[in-house]
Amino acid sequence: MIRLIRNFIDTGVDQTEGAFDAQRVRSLNVGLLMMNTVALLSIPVMLLVGRGQTLPGTVAFLTLTNFVFWLQFRGMADQAALAITATGLLTIGAQSYFLGQDFGVHYWLLALILFPFLFFPRGSRYAPPLLGALNTIAFIGFAAHEQAVLGNTDDSVLTQSLAAIVILGLSITMRRLLLRAEQGHEDYRLRVEHQAGQLRQHQAQLEAALTDAEGIRRALDLRVAERTLELQTAHDRLSLELGERTRIEEQRQVLEAELQHAQRLESVGQLAGGIAHDFNNLLTVIAGNVELVLDLPEAMTETQRSCLDEVRVATDRAASVAGQLLAYSRKQAVVLETIEPHRAVEGVRRMIERAAGELIHVEIDTLDATGNIRVGRGQIEQVLMNLALNACDAMPQGGTLRIEITELPTLPSSITKSTASTKPHVRLRVSDTGSGMDEITRSHVFEPFFTTKDQGKGTGLGLSVAHGIVTAHHGFIDVESTLGTGTLFSIYLPVTTAVPTKTPEVKASTAKNNGAGKTILIVEDEPAVRRVTSGLLEGKGYQVLVAQSGQEALEIAENHPGDIDLILTDGVMPGLQGPELTSALLERYPHAAVLFVSGYTDPARFGDLNLNERRNFLQKPFSIESLEREVSALLNRPASPAA
Repeated sequence: MIRLIRNFIDTGVDQTEGAFDAQRVRSLNVGLLMMNTVALLSIPVMLLVGRGQTLPGTVAFLTLTNFVFWLQFRGMADQAALAITATGLLTIGAQSYFLGQDFGVHYWLLALILFPFLFFPRGSRYAPPLLGALNTIAFIGFAAHEQAVLGNTDDSVLTQSLAAIVILGLSITMRRLLLRAEQGHEDYRLRVEHQAGQLRQHQAQLEAALTDAEGIRRALDLRVAERTLELQTAHDRLSLELGERTRIEEQRQVLEAELQHAQRLESVGQLAGGIAHDFNNLLTVIAGNVELVLDLPEAMTETQRSCLDEVRVATDRAASVAGQLLAYSRKQAVVLETIEPHRAVEGVRRMIERAAGELIHVEIDTLDATGNIRVGRGQIEQVLMNLALNACDAMPQGGTLRIEITELPTLPSSITKSTASTKPHVRLRVSDTGSGMDEITRSHVFEPFFTTKDQGKGTGLGLSVAHGIVTAHHGFIDVESTLGTGTLFSIYLPVTTAVPTKTPEVKASTAKNNGAGKTILIVEDEPAVRRVTSGLLEGKGYQVLVAQSGQEALEIAENHPGDIDLILTDGVMPGLQGPELTSALLERYPHAAVLFVSGYTDPARFGDLNLNERRNFLQKPFSIESLEREVSALLNRPASPAA
């Protein structure tokens, strides 16, 4: 019910344009509701009191008030106001005229509740005053009619007319005040809306400024991030450069240390070469004198001969040991020869056994290889010694060192993908039961100067030199190792079909005149070697000229009346060296043969000897057989026309 009453009162409000008109509509609806309620309640009352003659007027009144409500619902504000005013006037007028009742009090009340100035809309400028004037004239007319017809003299016509005029003036004044208040309210609303619009505009500007500031901040953040990234990149690059410089500096220091160590080793090698030169000269003297004595069998007993034989064997073994040591120190000339693989192992067996000591058991198995290899014997022996010594170092508490040789029809695919894998190879393995290596160490073992030994106990060159030697022989070297279980090195060398080189056995000639008619010029700065060499050759029937220096040899050649068939000279001497001396002598004796001898073992010293069929080299110490063999070979070869 309350919702229905509220909806009835709000009928037509949504058709208005302002608060004043909305209030007018609500007031009119309240009046209509009250009049309809009174009219509906008066119908049964009138019927009960016997006043049924008022029923048509009441029904007519209800019809007119609902018509006003319908106009209000349709939004016809002016028509509704006019209809309600007319309804009130007609109702009061009809009651007064036809019923003859006093309508004064009712008219005043009607005028106070329903005066037109409250019901007409705000935009109605002329209708309210006109209706007010008509209401006033009607009121004056009804007042006069009441006084004349009904004889009502309570109020004079003049008094009621003045009251009506006063009410009209008050109504006009009230409407103007209401309109002014509404206009002021509207102006205030407009000002408020204007200020709100300005505030919204300022807010929009502020939001735009904030948006621009946010964009600037984001751009600044992006720039800061880019700059930070650039600085971080530069810092990382600088850190890497500093790290690289530090690494390079550390590497430089390591290389300098290794270079100094290598230079010391080179100095040791040079010292070893000098010692070997003197040692070989001494062995030459010893061996030569033994040969001279053994060449006189009638002058000694069998016991003496047996002792000299022992001296000769010891001299040969001493020369062999010196050669092996110098091969290990890379001071031996490289001469390729075809050998059986087991002979290379046998050549260093005794040295390996001595290096292994009592705690390490050495096993050597060389029976499964039948093919031959073409190598530098000294270099292969050096590789074996390097691997064996490394194996011994890996077993400080003892273990087993095993060397075995087998022949493979093809190489394993894990070694090489080249065409060489289709050829037979000899595999030489050196294994130990030592500490082994991890994967990182294993990947660096063949790098120069890489070593896992304590400082001062290794150069890091042994395995790199071994790798270089094997590669130079067209072979391959591989390593397998697991930490804690030992290491296995495998060397693969191609098999050759050539026949192994064998040193021919030359028996010492007992004839005293097999060198008759041949003149040999001996140039040697060591007196003992000079005496032994000249004695050996003179014992074979050669005519021997002896000089202790290159200058003295030139003087002898200039004063010698006959030819010189062979120049036997030391390769390295004080003053004039062997190659320069032979060049000068060959200008005078172009058909002479040349045999260089030397106790030095460094091949770099003999790079300019230009060896050929008429020029050869003999390493000290030499036996009488080797000396006689070389001399006979050179003298028996015909001289070339260009010589």
